[in-house]
Amino acid sequence: MAEHKTMDRTQVVVADDDPIIRQLFESKLTQMGCDVQSAEDGGAAWKLLRNNKHVDLAIVDLDMPNVDGFSLIQCVRGHPRTKHLPIIVVTSRTDAKAIQDAFGAGATSFLTKPLHWSTFSSHIEYLMRLTHAAHQARNLAQRAEAAVRIKDVVLRRTLEAGACGTERIHEILHRLASTIRSGGDVESAFGLIDELERETLLIQNSLVQGQSMSKALCSRVNVDDVRVPLMNLLANAQIRVQQRSREHNVPVSIVRVPEDAYIACDPEGLSLAVSHLLDNAVRYSPEGRTVTLEADVHPDGMLTIVINDDGPGMEPDFYAARLHPTDESEFQEQNCSEGVGLPLVKAIAEAHGGVLEIRSMPDHGTTAMLVVPADRVRLERDFAA
Repeated sequence: MAEHKTMDRTQVVVADDDPIIRQLFESKLTQMGCDVQSAEDGGAAWKLLRNNKHVDLAIVDLDMPNVDGFSLIQCVRGHPRTKHLPIIVVTSRTDAKAIQDAFGAGATSFLTKPLHWSTFSSHIEYLMRLTHAAHQARNLAQRAEAAVRIKDVVLRRTLEAGACGTERIHEILHRLASTIRSGGDVESAFGLIDELERETLLIQNSLVQGQSMSKALCSRVNVDDVRVPLMNLLANAQIRVQQRSREHNVPVSIVRVPEDAYIACDPEGLSLAVSHLLDNAVRYSPEGRTVTLEADVHPDGMLTIVINDDGPGMEPDFYAARLHPTDESEFQEQNCSEGVGLPLVKAIAEAHGGVLEIRSMPDHGTTAMLVVPADRVRLERDFAA
């Protein structure tokens, strides 16, 4: 395993009650370019895993005092930040039931003591490649699912615009027919024909723009491992709504953001999502009131991005319908500067493995929250750990 900068070194937690085994692991893994933390039982190991925002691999013995390896594996798999963490079980037990129970609890691979150190490095490298491939596959699946949602949103909006255009064309045709029947002047008739041509062109342009928007937005949801400073991403979203903020006299204030936080994301797509939520908050806030934008990395590593406004608020059923529209009328009611509404924001959040939550009550304003999973969040202090 090649030597990298500290922030790129593989972070490993070893859980074994034998101090000699722990020392051997530390020595071998350090030679392989890893940073190692050791624990004498499952409880101490879980504390390390819970407190360290970024661990790449856990090596776990099954028979440990206090909290055994089986319980530790269950804790790891049950936590959202560590549920995909690769776990190597290393034990002197060779009975089939132990192996079956370990894999049943969520172990990734199984090695028996005494270890063959000559092949240990290859095993680790193969497992990390496999883990990376699985991570990439999850990202691709998330992206594909989000793309389907985005296409559906844009298609619905495009069809709704086309339906409105068709109604306008019918109205113009009716007026034209009335003008002809009543013997109206030729100039009025030609004026209606010109209007008819303009509406037809608008419908054609709407269809073309809908296809282009769908393609562009789907390409934006390109979730990868590029880590960007959270502060930069939120500042970019704030800049996107500056004009709207000035027009409505509703300032947007970033009140709290961890300056050392980095996020693995599609910065353009996530910035678009945040800016849309800000835009909604600005448009519906009373003049002179402030919309606040804040973010926090919680103890479990999850990131929340929160937008608060003092607008009129909404009934829960109303904003639930905005998040999960089922017919064209609900899409028509979503007046959005980006043209696609909250379903797009929700799709972008889910493309990153996160969620969008809306909390609102009439006369009590609205809180919009984007939740990003812990495996996409890093703190600068973690790089130097």
